[in-house]
Amino acid sequence: MNEVNETKRTDVLTLPADARNRVHEALGISPEIPLKVSYLPGPGDVLGTYRHWQTGVQDPRVPVISYSAMFYELMYRLGAQVEIISPVVHTTASGETEPWLRFVHVARQRGQGRISYHRNENAYIDAMCRELDRFQPHVVLASSDMLPRGWPRVRADRKLILTAHNSFWPMGRKPTGLKARARLALLERHARALDAAVCTSEECMRQIREVTGGRITGLVQCPQLLNHYPTEERQKARNLLYLGRIEANKGIFMLLDVFSSLKPKFPDLTLTFAGTGSADAELQRRIDQNPLPDIRFPGKLDAEGVHRQIAQSDLIICPTTTAFNEGLAMVGVEAAAHGLPTLLSTVVPVADILGKGCVAFEADDVSALHRALENLLSDNRAYQDLLLNARAVCDRFYNRSQSWGSQLGQILMSL
Repeated sequence: MNEVNETKRTDVLTLPADARNRVHEALGISPEIPLKVSYLPGPGDVLGTYRHWQTGVQDPRVPVISYSAMFYELMYRLGAQVEIISPVVHTTASGETEPWLRFVHVARQRGQGRISYHRNENAYIDAMCRELDRFQPHVVLASSDMLPRGWPRVRADRKLILTAHNSFWPMGRKPTGLKARARLALLERHARALDAAVCTSEECMRQIREVTGGRITGLVQCPQLLNHYPTEERQKARNLLYLGRIEANKGIFMLLDVFSSLKPKFPDLTLTFAGTGSADAELQRRIDQNPLPDIRFPGKLDAEGVHRQIAQSDLIICPTTTAFNEGLAMVGVEAAAHGLPTLLSTVVPVADILGKGCVAFEADDVSALHRALENLLSDNRAYQDLLLNARAVCDRFYNRSQSWGSQLGQILMSL
């Protein structure tokens, strides 16, 4: 039996002193029986994050405090027995993990074609369910990386909490077509299996409420940062930064075209693309063919590199298109921690956090992005107002009571 731990390994969440008793009472578990939780994460390196958390150190690869680090801290302090079922192969040395935690690999094949894809996803869900039946957890925490049709099968006679990292549809664009409404009806049926949800953004929470008919309201986290960053003075917006996945549906080529059209009017304008993805080669090709200077593509950055690049920039741009269901643009939070504003499309659900520290333009509209960016490049007063507004929200990123881990703890105490 795992002992309850009152001490903190990392400062990532707040928890009442009687949290363990409250969780047991909520789930109807006898006090002498440890809470058992299965976590079904996405494809990230949860073992790598565990190794850092185990020594009281934040994962240096992640610019913000990671969800998995908060999960480990919460489970450790609740005295839980934990199983993490991951599609990533995690090799642990003997004695590396503690007795209360084990990692299990379940293969997830990505076949070509629709039939192969669905067959492989069904096999993946079957394998997870077999492992859950063996472990017999009281609670399953599932990331939104898993297809909704797996929710009823995973839940069975357990409690199922969704950690909603992505929206079901682009913000403000609820499905309206016949096929889209049919898919939405199926999603609503699958969502009956959910008992609760911890949401990465207000938009994710709104959509959870929508698909559950208000039965589940969800709790919303606010991303948390470990370090405080200086908010340096900036005179005008000239150094532009795109930070994130290098994908066409994230609007990177639209941004490149707009930059190219504005560069002659603003000769000191620069643009940096930081990240990696399936469009790396195409982006590099277009940059190489572009006759204009001052376009950089350093690729993927570690956490320190991310914050260093933000500190060297004046404006973050998130031009996500309606082809991508954005859950939360974390880069907007990372930028605001430096007192930096964000220019984002209307399907990027981070404005609830940034407030007047961001400007939105109509998604998919090249002209709208051009106008919004040109206005900020030309109007220094408007840019300075954005800077002040971005700095005003920084305190939220260090309020551990609003962290993902704290919200998950609240949910466990109220199931």
